[in-house]
Amino acid sequence: MIKFEELLGKEFDCECGKTHRIKVERMISKDMISNKDLEFELERLKAKKPVFVCDENTLEAVKKDISLEGMRVFILEPRNRVLADIENSKKIINDSKNSDLLVSIGSGTINDITKYAAQELGLNYICIPTAPSVDGYTSPVTALLVNGFKETLNAEPPKTVLVSLRVIKESPIDLIKAGIGDAMAKITARMDWLLSKVINSEYVCDFTWKIMVDDIKQITKNIDLAIERDGKTLNILMRLLSNSGIAMSMAGNSRPASGAEHIVSHFIEMYYELNNELPLFHGIQVSLGTLISLKAYNYLFNGLDSLKVIDIDIDERKKNLTKLFGESLGNQLMEIYNMKMKKLKKPDKALIEKAKNEILPVYSEFVESAEKAISKLNLESEYSKIDEDLIRKAVMFSNSLRDRYTIFDLFDSLGLIKDFSSKCL
Repeated sequence: MIKFEELLGKEFDCECGKTHRIKVERMISKDMISNKDLEFELERLKAKKPVFVCDENTLEAVKKDISLEGMRVFILEPRNRVLADIENSKKIINDSKNSDLLVSIGSGTINDITKYAAQELGLNYICIPTAPSVDGYTSPVTALLVNGFKETLNAEPPKTVLVSLRVIKESPIDLIKAGIGDAMAKITARMDWLLSKVINSEYVCDFTWKIMVDDIKQITKNIDLAIERDGKTLNILMRLLSNSGIAMSMAGNSRPASGAEHIVSHFIEMYYELNNELPLFHGIQVSLGTLISLKAYNYLFNGLDSLKVIDIDIDERKKNLTKLFGESLGNQLMEIYNMKMKKLKKPDKALIEKAKNEILPVYSEFVESAEKAISKLNLESEYSKIDEDLIRKAVMFSNSLRDRYTIFDLFDSLGLIKDFSSKCL
């Protein structure tokens, strides 16, 4: 197994033909971190005026490990759930102009907010995760709401990640389940990437899969242990999520970690946040998207002919997007979709068979085990909070959000996405 620690802070020539540089320099995982660990990193990065970004819950989570007495702390509100939007990042930016380093203490949302603020201020930052919930800790991107639109923005990853296994083990069970959901998404993301490799001649780095695949196998086999907060298993989950972030750094985008399942989640999240409602945790929504993507691949391999051809015309798409997101955002999504469609070709049967052959090894090894793993999370009550009609519309229309080819684009080009959306749940 390739250890991600061996890649930290290094530049290397990859088997994919590209030279990769990993910007995360240190990943420290201990039973408990300490002020000594933190002070060493601050000194290493020559930081004398750090700002610590957290909310009241995450500050409470780390207080047994580190003391921030005398430090400059920015506490995000509200206490129950901080929103991952550009406005929260701007608050940090305005408050931190005289600082020389940012430290995020939290899970995905706080990390994304801090990461973007650090990028805009031209500062290094340190990440202290409080849950094994997302793969964004080490990634070169941040996902934020910008004027109601969920954007994936480029940002520098942290120089150091400090992981306290005590904190991780005591994190809320829903966040652990979210992390498992995000981990399972790597399987469908891999298949989507290979699909586009064949259909669109898209570049693929196989090394990014190699640094994740062994841990994916471990997590799919040990879901029960993860839910029971077994330290060894949660450490593997945290390593997998960290590897996933590093894989994104290597690829230069989120392709190794994100496919149709994430786009479905973004679509649903945008809708709820536009209507001032809290979405489910990212990884839990992604796990639903992953189950739907897995079902789509089952149709691709075992029943494509059973889906009916029902074309969705442009007017129907525009009408639905406008109804869901308003005229301005609806028009923006239509522009993305129209530009995307101009570049894509409808694959013939021979090309689809070639794609299936490329995807088959991943499909055969992981689809059944991933479905079983997600079922063990018992998230049906969470999924039921999302309106079924919204889910089906996300399946039909979420490919308007990103210029990224997935299994839903294949079904769309074949006129099958509408019928599949009626059978996806």
